[in-house]
Amino acid sequence: MNCHEVRPMFTAYIDGALSPGEYDTVARHVAGCPSCQALLAELEETTFVLVDLVESTTAPMDIEQRVMAEIQALNQTRQANRLSLVPAIAGILGFAIIAAILLSPAGMIIRVTFRLLYRASGGIATVPVLLGHWWVIVFAISALMLIWFSVAAVLRLLRSVQSEVLL
Repeated sequence: MNCHEVRPMFTAYIDGALSPGEYDTVARHVAGCPSCQALLAELEETTFVLVDLVESTTAPMDIEQRVMAEIQALNQTRQANRLSLVPAIAGILGFAIIAAILLSPAGMIIRVTFRLLYRASGGIATVPVLLGHWWVIVFAISALMLIWFSVAAVLRLLRSVQSEVLL
């Protein structure tokens, strides 16, 4: 065998993972090849240094608790991010329901009725007088809630995307 064929087997040779025939073939080649002898000696030395380093290194006593705490914190963050989509989904569904109602035959009746009331009342300026100021308050609160849910959902979504990117 030549150097090109023997060198990929050096790691298995050092680990004792070769068959007896392959082991003898590598040993015969290395015995007659000074460059492979040098490379094998260097690999053996590196392997022994790494084994000693691994055996002499000990993990901190609380490593398991720290790792489990990090995993639990990550799971809680992911769970919170999943829950942050609820307001966004609710807002989208609410908008879709309103759009579906307005585009349906019932919506046509609502639009026609609103137009009739609008024209009969003389314009939008007289609607508060006819209905009182409660409709403005309800409309304003509904609009503010929808805006708040939308902004909160977008911010949470951006934070979850940012935290996923950082992980």
